[in-house]
Amino acid sequence: MFSPLPSTIKRQLAGLALVTLIAALPVVPVVPVVPGSPRPTSPGELPAAPGRLGPSAIAALPSALATLRAYATAFAAGHYATMWGLLTPAAREGWGGEDGYAAYYARKFAPVRLRGLALGAPRLAGGAIHIPLTLTLSWRRGGQPGMLTLLRNLDTTIVRAGAAWRVAGGGPLDPAAPVIPPPDPVATTQRVPILMYHHVSDAPPLAYSQIDLTVTRGNFAAQLAYLAGHGYHTITLVDLFNTLYYGRPLPPRPVILTFDDGYADNYTDAFPLLRRYHMVGEFNIVTGLVGTTLGVNTYVTWPRVEAMADAGMEIESHTVSHPDLGLLGLDRAAYELHFSRALLAARIHRAVQFMAYPSGEPFRSGAVAAQARIRAILARYNYVGALLDPVTPGTSQDAATPYELPRVRVRRATTLAQFAARLQL
Repeated sequence: MFSPLPSTIKRQLAGLALVTLIAALPVVPVVPVVPGSPRPTSPGELPAAPGRLGPSAIAALPSALATLRAYATAFAAGHYATMWGLLTPAAREGWGGEDGYAAYYARKFAPVRLRGLALGAPRLAGGAIHIPLTLTLSWRRGGQPGMLTLLRNLDTTIVRAGAAWRVAGGGPLDPAAPVIPPPDPVATTQRVPILMYHHVSDAPPLAYSQIDLTVTRGNFAAQLAYLAGHGYHTITLVDLFNTLYYGRPLPPRPVILTFDDGYADNYTDAFPLLRRYHMVGEFNIVTGLVGTTLGVNTYVTWPRVEAMADAGMEIESHTVSHPDLGLLGLDRAAYELHFSRALLAARIHRAVQFMAYPSGEPFRSGAVAAQARIRAILARYNYVGALLDPVTPGTSQDAATPYELPRVRVRRATTLAQFAARLQL
């Protein structure tokens, strides 16, 4: 279905190493935070980025910094009750109470050692103060070092709640932060439907291959209305692994909406409907095709990928060129998985920890040896999970097989009754 990469895309990818390097450079000063160390007594000890904070924000900065320092040092000491007390009411939702909150942190960070904490330069946005927080971590035993670098320089959000400052977003300590895979996951399964879409459009399909892959806007809107009306809650893949690995509660009737290939109509048609229904989607992007037209298919542009990420959509990998991974040699398969992830992370400034297998291969019809080879590459390049396009759809997600997450295809001909039934598979 896909042709070799155009020369323009090859030239774009040739500069990836430079893009990734620039994105990784530190852009703000940091000040170590060590349990028991003296707190800053003036904003000058943690300088703000030039021009970002006005006089009123500068005056509030010591109090906001004190709140974040207390939150971070409580984490370092394992005082989760103190962390809980510093959260906003909204940030306390979804945990099942203080005990569930404490259990999550104890389980998530059990495989690692905390080597240090650092704060970056604050900035003001929308009445909140955002301060980057870095966790320096090491594995207690074997693990991919690159995985732990994802917990660095992530924005916390500190807001005023009455007379006090409270933590609305914990940066690397937030439940939306990157997943840390445990070396020996507890055996657990969750029934979470992961729905699989491609095109969402009312435009007439331009090729036979597009017909089954295209859900009309009206049908998609009706499906979202059904989910909303029947108590379903869309979640992300990070949310799924927060419960599989760390036991964080899921909302009632969780469902994940995924979109493969990164077509232009994902932004123009699917994205506005998701926002209308206050839902989140997960988009699997073929990075080598972004902003291009190949045959009858037009793909989303980078500014639109970035806009969806900024709006809270989950952006993940679908390789560089959409090959059958099972037919590739080791080096080419590694290139497809590593460079797609690296380019996406550099563009959206977020961790990319998941991918969808192009055409489901090698897990639809590939050899067992090819499947093992691809799983090893995924682990090497810090992927946490991967989405199937299975012959037999399913909704049971298993912590023991994170690289084989089953999905349910939604087709053009899927009726609303069939849609409702497939949620119960």
